[in-house]
Amino acid sequence: NQEKHIKNIWNKIINGEYDFIPLDIVSFNTIIKCFAYFGNYNESFGVYEYLEQKMENMMEIRDGSGINTKPNKVTFNSMINICSENSEKMENDKVWNFVLKMKELNIECDNYTFCSLVKSLFYTDKMKNLKEDSKYDIIFEIYEKIKNANNLDEIVFNCMLDFCIKKSFFDKFYSILEDLKISKIPKSVVTYGIIIKGLGILHQYEEAFNIFD
Repeated sequence: NQEKHIKNIWNKIINGEYDFIPLDIVSFNTIIKCFAYFGNYNESFGVYEYLEQKMENMMEIRDGSGINTKPNKVTFNSMINICSENSEKMENDKVWNFVLKMKELNIECDNYTFCSLVKSLFYTDKMKNLKEDSKYDIIFEIYEKIKNANNLDEIVFNCMLDFCIKKSFFDKFYSILEDLKISKIPKSVVTYGIIIKGLGILHQYEEAFNIFD
């Protein structure tokens, strides 16, 4: 079947049988996505680790063929998305290793990556009560970067408001709610639902009832 074909191709790559073919980062990203599509996440991690090993071997920019094999934004989007879709099973450190590597490589976190990152933290027990953890600071730091670049959208707002509710960052909840008001971005039923839920938890019932005014 298709999964076996992908596995067979990958085995030939790591065994050097395809060294005569100049594979670039697009090829490796495609393999990562193929394994993820079939639910073979361990193999996706294996492809990423292969790329990381190439960097550690001082081959971080180009391989012997002069082809770019450095992990890029698509690589990290794919890996963080895998973590977010399996957040209840994944170790929390996995996603943060990707975030820190992006910072090291000066790869900016876009809205898609950011929402996948936040989603991956929704159900992780390891950090549930670590409100002072510096890793949470990174979440708000990236949010501020997106905000300062005027790239905020409804999905980011929904993601952050829900994150603040689930992790009890209620001061941040109000701050982001104010950003939403200032942005003039139209609110959907989903956004209103998240806001009402947050205001209900805070016992701000009157404000919740007046939210449509």
